[in-house]
Amino acid sequence: MRRILIALGISVFGLLLTWILLRPQEWKTDSVNSRQSVAVVSTLSNDVSRQEEGRLLWSPIRKGDKIYAGDKIKTAGLSSTTIQFADSKSKLDIEENSIVHVSQDKNKFSLNMLEGRVFIQGDQAKDQLNLLSAGKKIDYAGNTAISISQTGESRIESFNEESLFKDLNPAYSQNLLSAKNEIELTWRPEEKASEVNVYIGESPLLLKKIPLNGTAFHSGKIQAEMRPGVNYWQLSSMENGKEVKSTLMKLNLIRPIPPTQIFPVHKEIVMGNEKPFDFKWNKGSSTGLTTLIIAKDQDMAKIVQKEDVRDQTFYAPEKILPEGDYFWKLSFSLPSGETVDSPVTSFTVHRGSGLLSPAPLIPMEKAKFYLSAGNETEVKFEWKRQDNVTYTLKINGDNFARELESQSNFTTVTLNRPGSYRWEVSSRSADGKVSILPAQRNFDVRNENKVAWLTTQKVYNYLDNLPIVILRWQKNYNGSSILKISSTPDFKEAETFNAPGKDFPYRPSQDGIFYARVQGLDEYGTVSASSDVYDFEIKSAPLPPAPLAVNNPKKIIASSAGDFSLSMTNQKTVWLLIAQLVDAKGGVMDERRFSDSTMKFNGLLPGKYLVRTNFQDEFNRKGEVSVMELEVPEKSKIAAPKIKGIKVR
Repeated sequence: MRRILIALGISVFGLLLTWILLRPQEWKTDSVNSRQSVAVVSTLSNDVSRQEEGRLLWSPIRKGDKIYAGDKIKTAGLSSTTIQFADSKSKLDIEENSIVHVSQDKNKFSLNMLEGRVFIQGDQAKDQLNLLSAGKKIDYAGNTAISISQTGESRIESFNEESLFKDLNPAYSQNLLSAKNEIELTWRPEEKASEVNVYIGESPLLLKKIPLNGTAFHSGKIQAEMRPGVNYWQLSSMENGKEVKSTLMKLNLIRPIPPTQIFPVHKEIVMGNEKPFDFKWNKGSSTGLTTLIIAKDQDMAKIVQKEDVRDQTFYAPEKILPEGDYFWKLSFSLPSGETVDSPVTSFTVHRGSGLLSPAPLIPMEKAKFYLSAGNETEVKFEWKRQDNVTYTLKINGDNFARELESQSNFTTVTLNRPGSYRWEVSSRSADGKVSILPAQRNFDVRNENKVAWLTTQKVYNYLDNLPIVILRWQKNYNGSSILKISSTPDFKEAETFNAPGKDFPYRPSQDGIFYARVQGLDEYGTVSASSDVYDFEIKSAPLPPAPLAVNNPKKIIASSAGDFSLSMTNQKTVWLLIAQLVDAKGGVMDERRFSDSTMKFNGLLPGKYLVRTNFQDEFNRKGEVSVMELEVPEKSKIAAPKIKGIKVR
């Protein structure tokens, strides 16, 4: 019994010692609070995560989060973040597919780049920031972009060095507020008359050359179309017969948000008996002066009142507007000189003593709804709230009429047929009086459109990094596209992307089978179109198979002239066919490469040989080898004609 107790004690002690020594770091007492904050996240786009020192798991980070000494920061495809160093104006832009280890030694920051691309900007002195790659220090000066490959090779682009392109603008990582698609890119002009090319893309890996109709280098400016969001751009020109490129630039294009009217809303009827009412709005992207315009016509030509309002989102006219119909809008100017306008909204001023009907809110005028696969759609009706009343909602359409009562200022109705509809709402007070002048709104219910996929490829092979899959579809709706991608056909835990155009570059995080679906939005943000499920597979590229010849011959007989040709049945257009002629001693006598599926040899000397063939794929890898025997006869294998004897008399 004593031996058993001793053995159990030794086992427990061993397990306890193992747990103490080998337990994961996140079980230890180290906490974020015990570490020093060295930076803060100032901007963030898409998928960015952080691995805290001594921890195994990666967790997402958000704008405003602190970065601590020992943290690793990782950005996924089409993702980026900017961190602001503590006690400094310096910033570090971490681009997509990057991993950076942040540390601090006394008064020095250290950034150990494991892979990816960063941009250092600001006044951070070199003796305050050490930049490392694989433990080796990287020298840099001023605003600098550093790229590190997976093999540890580094590339440094200095924004301060003298080059063919100087003073590029907009500056790197600048936020540009503009409603235009055409953005002006400028640089210090040169006297040399050379053509300029511009490359633009959502990622440094997706840069595409765009047509510019021959812009000369000495003009110093280019108009280039860009999408909202992050855009990368680069200029190039020819110098002494060689292509010279500018530093890779980054621009965040932000669409301004126009002001939106809160009161009065479209077609609202306002009581104008006692005192002037306030015009109210959301300012959108305006940061200062907003202009309020009131007119008698929709074209805003017959202006009744025009006021500049600064630093507030309401305005009260000095006098009550006369009874009648009016239109109003708001506008403000951007630093670029562009003017941003709100929609033109109509309203009516009424003078009377009756209870006005509540103003309809949604559906808005000319809204569109689309029937789902079940041939029905749920429409939410909402109106402005009034006190101590009961509401009556009336809906009329093509061969459709419905009247509902509600105690609240909203209700949901299921509609199951396409057509044009009109709705209005009135109220009834506690003493039984019914409201007057109900405003009417019109909306449509339509059959759902079908989005056609333009991408047909089903398998995407990769060699080192997972590929970027460009998904394309046909866009027949006015709004943006909602793209959902999932690893399961039921789309549970699907990734969701807002795609403003009709294509999207998707970088998978792992290999496997993926499922994608696109939903199109109309101008009101309602789903108006949907696609079928498109499935595709991501897998490591297999080596090419052995070439397979027509009729699969084991032995080839050449002609008496030493010529032969043979076609392969399994060659892809992107592969090369490599054929070697080997003699009896195993020496390679000749090697030829063919871009098509037929190999040809001419003028071979008589003898017996081996023909070894294999394919070289688009990754320059050689596949399996196929071996065939070859005989080149000394004379024709066709028997000579026999000559009958001649009788002599």
